[in-house]
This record gives sequence, C-alpha cells and structure tokens, in this order.
Amino acid sequence: MVGVDHHDQMMTYYGFSKKSMKWYKKLFFHLISMTTVNAHIVYNKVRVQHGHSKVTMLQFLEELIKDLAMETTQKMGQKQDATSSTQQGPASRLIGRHFMSRLPGDHHKSCVVCNQKAMHQRDTTQRKYKRSSFWCECCGVTLCNVPCFEEYHTIREYWK
Repeated sequence: MVGVDHHDQMMTYYGFSKKSMKWYKKLFFHLISMTTVNAHIVYNKVRVQHGHSKVTMLQFLEELIKDLAMETTQKMGQKQDATSSTQQGPASRLIGRHFMSRLPGDHHKSCVVCNQKAMHQRDTTQRKYKRSSFWCECCGVTLCNVPCFEEYHTIREYWK
C-alpha cells in the first residue's frame, strides 16, 4: 500500500479539486490528476535510464503545459493558415502524381479552388460557391474535376 499512498500524496500536491464541482467534474479532474502523476513517474524512469536527472512534479507540469499549449497553437495556426500555406512557396501539391477520386458516399463538398477565387473577387454579389463530389486523396482537398483539379496541382497561385 506504500505505492498507493505515495501516489495519492503526489496527486494532492497540484490537484484540481474544488468543493462546488459536480461529481462527474471531480471524477474527470481526478482521472486527469492520476494520469499526470503516472506520466511523471514514467517520464522520470525514462530520464534515469538515459542518464538524466529526475525532474520535480512542478517542473514536469510546467513542461507538460508548455508542450500542450505549443501543440494547440500549432494546430490552430495550421487551421487558420491552411490556405495561405498552400499559396506560398513550393508545396507538395505541385510535386508528384495526384489522382482524382470520388468522395465516399453521396457527399458533395466545397471546391477549394472555386471558393478561393470567389473569396478574392471584389464584387461580392457575383460570388458563386461550387460544390463537388471529387477530391485529391494525396492533398485531402475537394476539387472540381475540370479545370480546378489541374489548376490546383500545376499553378502556384491558383486563386488569381
């Protein structure tokens, strides 16, 4: 029981508990706390095996929070800059062989090229958003079969 007591003691150092929480929130944060302590223990064992010194729970939590925040900001940045990253510099969409295939099922999604062109038009009254049932599996984007598929894979600034 010494291991369990030590684990419970480590969980109390930086716990999430609040008195006004509902039971399911307490359970959720208790599980998060347990997994954090377990991750800290495993992390220290691996560090010792590789010849490094152990880190404190506080140092581990700070590092974990920084890494999670970095992951989140990188993912958010990718989602926000998805169009601009394909518009700048050499991209994988311009290199290699790409094949058009139908979207699974009877789905239709917005064509990336048509919508980018519509967004860059000054006159908002004439914007037309087209939907297509074709996509490039390599790039993971929905495209009209003619001419958008070819434009997307051969022209750097396809939206102009």
